[in-house]
Amino acid sequence: IWKVDHWWAPGDKIELGGRDLIVIHTPGHSPESISLWDSANNLILSGDYLYTGPLYAFVPGSSLKDYLSTADQLLSRFDQATVYFGAHRISPPGPPELNYEDLSDLKTALEQIKNGKLEGEGLWPVIYPVNQRITLLADPGFLQDWE
Repeated sequence: IWKVDHWWAPGDKIELGGRDLIVIHTPGHSPESISLWDSANNLILSGDYLYTGPLYAFVPGSSLKDYLSTADQLLSRFDQATVYFGAHRISPPGPPELNYEDLSDLKTALEQIKNGKLEGEGLWPVIYPVNQRITLLADPGFLQDWE
């Protein structure tokens, strides 16, 4: 059995033998979600926040409001050349990398959901299209989360 000796905080630097990663707080999927930024290579290991396939925004602790706030933060902080690698990959085949456009599409979809302009399919979780590579699966009860 193992135990955690240290929890990294946003802004902490993790040194991995010649590669430095900076911890970024990226809530949405869960309140404690983090991503890791490799500034030397302009890439973000986005964990459970952003990846190809269905994003899980229906699990306990998920927040559409936080998903939107994080998208705003990332779009304003990182440039269009930044590449995102998620923790999961459903499809399509090939490298599981996403980009500024994918993140921007997520933000647009979240704003449309918030304003009642994007309809989802299904009862639970509700499936919202983001783009060709990403969908958002949300608990309809979380729609009250915007207030």
